[in-house]
Amino acid sequence: MFDISPTEWTAILLSLRVATVATLVATPLAIAVAWLLARREFWGKSLLDAVIHLPLVLPPVVTGYLLLLTFGRRGMVGAWLADKIGRRKLFLYFSLGAIAVILLYTQLPLTNEVLWLLGFPLGFFASAYFSGVGAFLTELYPTRLRGSGQGFCYNFGRGIGALFPFLVGALSKETSLGNAIAVFAVMAYGLFFIAAFALPETRGRILHADA
Repeated sequence: MFDISPTEWTAILLSLRVATVATLVATPLAIAVAWLLARREFWGKSLLDAVIHLPLVLPPVVTGYLLLLTFGRRGMVGAWLADKIGRRKLFLYFSLGAIAVILLYTQLPLTNEVLWLLGFPLGFFASAYFSGVGAFLTELYPTRLRGSGQGFCYNFGRGIGALFPFLVGALSKETSLGNAIAVFAVMAYGLFFIAAFALPETRGRILHADA
């Protein structure tokens, strides 16, 4: 009746397992929050109630967009950390975090469920530090060179990064795909770590229009 391939069955079963685990994890927390809202009065109750019901009235596209704003490359978390701990520390910590998660992701024999869960910290470490890049490059260059310097650094990096899919494919002929991805990912984030370590901290630097 249903012409479903083994690969499709794997995806379906994975979705069902993830949904089951998410339900089992979320249900106790949901019951606790519901009891708290129904039986207790406390400061911020209206706000918590609104946050709990917000996903029910928001379209899924909007919910996804809010998650992107929070954890994406221009997200609030990365931007807040860039201002709180400094640009260099953000880059140093997140590059090390990305390297660690990538090595876990590509070098260990993990189940599909664990790989799915690791996707969240991987995306977080691999993207959130972008929130500080614009501010860092803006503060690094004087006004007369700011646009050119920022544009050159950003697009030169994009140009080098565009070679990596080809290089990963070429290296995967000699080793596994996971090893190839790990080699170039660690190289990229390693260079990012060295650059962040060598460059000055720019947080709080005053930008002069005539500099």
